[in-house]
Formats: sequence, structure tokens, C-alpha cells
Amino acid sequence: MTVKTVLSLCCISLFPLYLEAQEIIINKNTNSAASTESMDRHVSKLMADKVVTKEDIPIQKLIEINEKAALLYRESLLFPADELYDSHWDRKNVNPFKKETIDFPETYDIDCSSFVLPLTGTFKVTSKYGRRGRRMHSGTDLSIPTGDTVRAAFDGRVRIRDFERRGYGNYLVIRHPNGLETVYGHLSKLMVNEDDIVRAGDPIALSGNTGRSTGSHLHFETRFLGLALDPQALFDFENGVPHNDVYVFHSPKGNAEINNMLAAETIAKYSSFNKEEETPVANAPEPVYHKLRAGDTLGGIAVKYGTTVGKLCKLNGIKQTTILHIGRKIRVNG
Repeated sequence: MTVKTVLSLCCISLFPLYLEAQEIIINKNTNSAASTESMDRHVSKLMADKVVTKEDIPIQKLIEINEKAALLYRESLLFPADELYDSHWDRKNVNPFKKETIDFPETYDIDCSSFVLPLTGTFKVTSKYGRRGRRMHSGTDLSIPTGDTVRAAFDGRVRIRDFERRGYGNYLVIRHPNGLETVYGHLSKLMVNEDDIVRAGDPIALSGNTGRSTGSHLHFETRFLGLALDPQALFDFENGVPHNDVYVFHSPKGNAEINNMLAAETIAKYSSFNKEEETPVANAPEPVYHKLRAGDTLGGIAVKYGTTVGKLCKLNGIKQTTILHIGRKIRVNG
């Protein structure tokens, strides 16, 4: 028998085994695909039946959600409060609507919760918001030595960086997503440029005595749609916190003094600066504040100071559901 004949006989005998192996492989692949499809259906059913929780959702999906939220906030810094200002981005006038009639909203909630005191050194209020003879003093003056760091009060975008010899001196105007614009005047050095995006607490300038100024100080303004609001109506400079997480703006209705009167009421209620300049109020209690610590609740604070949760909420302009941030000071007497 030749070698060729032997090989042929071997191939013939092995061929059925080859066919059987192929059939096994085909069946295995078919079963695998069917198994995968079955598993997909099972997982989908578990999701539909709420057996699988959101913790089982891939972390990548959560990352995508966070990235989208960050992108939206970034857009709000690039175009801060654009729905209010309708793209008015004037680089010359502190009031961007100086030559226009403004249709103010009836009311508008201004979120002040992220406020950062623009000065970190020792200072005192030397001049308040209000009329000075025929002139209107549109902000609050904070006495501070030249060269101290001035910081952004909120996240925002720099609208104006300029110099005014007979007025603000070196000054900045920053627009914020909450609808406010803040003005910083009489600066000795400017550390940001127009269109820069800044975060609350970022250094933006150094204090000084430039422009129409008789001593080193920071002139600080808060404006809404160009209208100057009393900074002391919004913020407690002594404690470095906003009076309320939300300041409710009321439309002037053609009378710019209405907000000034509201501001004056708030000052009488909250301000402890320059007491010698204020008209004494009979039996007016000295403000008492409680600094929030971990574990504090409105109920616990109310019991501690002999008051009620309702009074605390009314006094501080908050709700029982308001999140209490550690470090914030709330007034406990009225």
C-alpha cells in the first residue's frame, strides 16, 4: 500500500469527525448569541421593573450629566443674566441703559447666597448710600489702606475696566449671573481685564485713592439693570454675609426712590455701622446673630434663643425648607 493511499484513507476516516466539530462550533456560536440577546432583554426588564437602581447606571452617564451642567454654567458666565440685559454690554457707561427707558420686572429674586466680602482686611463703613446735597452717593465706602486686595463679590464677567479722573478713578464693573452688577472704585491697581471671567473671592484689584477721593477706600456699588441699590440693604458688611439668601427686587414703577426706601427700612433693621449717625429707635434691641454649625436646625436654634421657627424665618427672609450653610450668621432677635 502506497503512502498516498494511506493518507487518503486517513482523511476519509477523519472527515466525519471534522463535520461533527464544525457542527459543535456553529451550535456554540448560535447559543452564545442567543444567550447575549437573552441577557440584554433581562437587563432591560430589570431596569423597567426598577430592580436595577441608578447606582448601577454607568458612571460615564453621570459624568456626562455633570459636564453638561458645567457647560451651562460656563455659558451663564460668558453671557451673565443675558435674559435681563438683552445683550446690552456697554464698555463705557456704568449704567448700560443710561439713554434708555427701562421696563423693570415687577419683582425679581436676586440670589445673594454666594456673596463674598470684597475686602479681607480690617475696614469700616465711612460713607453710606444716599444723597449728598445735590449729589447721589450710589454706593458704600469702605475705609481700607491703599494696596489691600479687593475681591470679586460673586462669579461673573468683567464689563468695564476704566479710569475716571473726576469720579471713580480706576474702577471695574462686573456683571453676575444673578442679575446684579458690582462696581469697585478708587482702585490703585487693576488686576483683571474686560471680558475676563472671575470667581467669587478672586483678587481683581488693589484698593487705593484715585479719582474723586479724599482718602484711601473702596467705593462699592450694587446695581440691577443700571439702578443703584443700597449695598447695606443686601449685605451685612460687619459679619461678611448677605442679610438673606435671596433679595427681592421691586420695580421702581417710574420712581427710583422706592428701592431706596426699601433699602432704608432694611438698614434700620440690620445695620450696626456708624450708630452715631443713625436716629435712635426707642427700645430697639441690639441685633444678636447665631453662627451656624454642623447639626444646627431652625428648631434647635429657636429653642436655644427662646423664639420660634416662624419668627426666625421671617426675620431672615428664609423658609423652613431653606438649606442652612455652615458658617452663615442668622439673626435670632427682632
